Amino acid sequence: MKKHRLFITCFFCLLSFALLAQWEWQNPYPQPNDLEDVFFIDEEIGWAVGKMGVIIKTSDSGITWDILESPTDKNLTAIKFFNSMQGISAGEDGTILITNNGGESWELQSSLSSNDLEDISLISPDKIWIIGEEGTILFSNNSGNNWQFQNSGTNSELKGVSFMDSMNGWVVGLGSTIYNTSDGGNSWLAQESPFLGNNKVCFTDQNNGWAVGWNGIINTTDGGDNWQIQLDCSYASTLYDIHFINPDTGWAVGQTDGVPTQNPIIIWTQDGGNNWESEVFFGDAGLNGVYFIDTIKGWVVGDRGIIKHSTASSNTWESQSGINTYVPLYDVYFIDQNYGWAVGFAGAPVGGCHYMYTQDGGDNWEELFYIAELGRPRSIFFSDINNGWVAGQGGYPHEGRIIHTSDGGTTWELQFNLLYNKLNDIYFVDQNHGWAVGHEGYVTNVNILHTSNGGDTWEIQDAGTDIGLEGVYFVDQSNGWVVGWDGTIVHTTDGGTNWSTQTSGTTIDLKDVIFIDSYNGWIAGGYSIYSIGTEAIILHTNNGGATWETQLADTSFQLTGIAFTDAQTGWAVGSGLIYRTTNGGDIWEVQNSGIDHYGSSIHFINNNIGWIAGGCGNILHTDNGGNTQIPKSQKPMAKDCLHIYPNPFSNQTTIEFTLPESEFITLSIYDITGKQLKTILSKKLSKGNHKINWDAESMNEGIYFLRLETNKGIKTMKMIKL
Repeated sequence: MKKHRLFITCFFCLLSFALLAQWEWQNPYPQPNDLEDVFFIDEEIGWAVGKMGVIIKTSDSGITWDILESPTDKNLTAIKFFNSMQGISAGEDGTILITNNGGESWELQSSLSSNDLEDISLISPDKIWIIGEEGTILFSNNSGNNWQFQNSGTNSELKGVSFMDSMNGWVVGLGSTIYNTSDGGNSWLAQESPFLGNNKVCFTDQNNGWAVGWNGIINTTDGGDNWQIQLDCSYASTLYDIHFINPDTGWAVGQTDGVPTQNPIIIWTQDGGNNWESEVFFGDAGLNGVYFIDTIKGWVVGDRGIIKHSTASSNTWESQSGINTYVPLYDVYFIDQNYGWAVGFAGAPVGGCHYMYTQDGGDNWEELFYIAELGRPRSIFFSDINNGWVAGQGGYPHEGRIIHTSDGGTTWELQFNLLYNKLNDIYFVDQNHGWAVGHEGYVTNVNILHTSNGGDTWEIQDAGTDIGLEGVYFVDQSNGWVVGWDGTIVHTTDGGTNWSTQTSGTTIDLKDVIFIDSYNGWIAGGYSIYSIGTEAIILHTNNGGATWETQLADTSFQLTGIAFTDAQTGWAVGSGLIYRTTNGGDIWEVQNSGIDHYGSSIHFINNNIGWIAGGCGNILHTDNGGNTQIPKSQKPMAKDCLHIYPNPFSNQTTIEFTLPESEFITLSIYDITGKQLKTILSKKLSKGNHKINWDAESMNEGIYFLRLETNKGIKTMKMIKL
């Protein structure tokens, strides 16, 4: 049997900023990772931070957001700026970043702590406090370049901090923790909280303050000597952040505690909290940060990249992060480089068919929020710009349904429904001939449907199996394949009148199938079950399925979609990974998606242009096949600019590099999967030769990559620790 290799692209093809994987986010905008905090310096310029080290910036009030280069993949939880240039961010594992150019570049600082950091309060560049786990309080008097510990007197996790001036400040955290200082943090005194679990705190002067948490809102009018319950949200909502711009006007954000979904919630007051109004938004996500620059203009951020903006005194909110970022998408289909559709659904009680449409290749997506005829769509197919079909489930109790449009999706009609069935995939070879497959029902014995008149009527075909079926593909009106659970493959040469079983050689669930002609085809499959584990497989045939061989097998992920545009070029997608081959599957290379959500479906119209749809409403797009490219502004550095010796090494090695001029550099270590493990150095250095002795005693044996990033470009070198 021919041997096949899974080739993991070296780290600079995965994660380096010098080599950018050419998949871009189309939805949500500008990115899908959870956002934890937001800060604006004026009505136009603001920043937000979140998971995986994401930092985004706007200079036009949030109409557009740019993803900034971040020196870390640690989760960032807080961000503050002194002015439009100087800012600071903090987060996981003691991470502290500072910038002096508005966020265009960030310098990683030594915080002296490995605890997660949760919040920042700053009065001036020489008065900065950061708090976090195990009672951590850090203080800097030189713009964050150096830090010292302050003794909080507690080991509780601290979540929020608010200073009114250089002397008076408060911190809150888990348990009933509230502490106050009147001497700039040299000493802290406990205050009694009526609530357990406070997440954030905000003071407008030395007397008036508020804290939010698991149970609601508490406030004080005497500097914390007495705290009282102002709003009890017990068993209804959890609040994560609060912001007041004066003693009367403030906002708090969080999520409702509903089951099975938790929805974003914003509450606000105009009388100091004596009365609170609220608005709950649709979506299984929470809001984590809020910031207002006046009584009208404000922003909130949250899970799955949510950004909302308020510009009216009546607290009306508009989305700045795309369409329904929380709704999983199960399929995407394009008829050309402009016209495309995507479908998905969220679980009960949200439910409902979520249908998205674009006329410009996905630069802008329009959503028809709900289609009554189909509650849980799983597959979509269009034969031309007008005629399309969606298959899935609808009604109760769980009818397998097919709906059809003849006007590009503006209106839909029910074509087929069958009790106790679930349809998973639908495919047409022309406007008339199509097939749909799914799970066999409890009452009826159906898992393949066929139409020869565009769906006006559908007939049942006997696949000869009672196994659930997941994917279908036909190369013409006669030759087709269907795949399903437990390694099932069935094949027809007469349009489905007769089906025969083919041997897959596996019992793994098969999810998707594609053929480029009657001989050459590929199948992707896998599963992810908590009690069992995860597994993925790609199968290939060059004889119409008479025999199938395994091209890829892995137990660290699953695959759900596959696409080929010719005999050599193909892609597979699954749990946070994208694979590509340019030699028919002999070698599969990893392409970086930049997200940690799964992909459900992949569709290409040629070797360059394709889309992926998946979890949390994610849509990714490429116009160069997902290849990497070298930006003009960051060409590879000279070969002799970086040296490592000895290499291989045991516990220590010397890193030597030369800078042609004084500039800011970042020196980082990555593993072979592209994960950033450590930042050795991140600061401005003088012109000339530099040597760094790196102690790698704590690192495991294996292959690593060193990345030197400067204003002139990026250089990478492989290192081997023995």
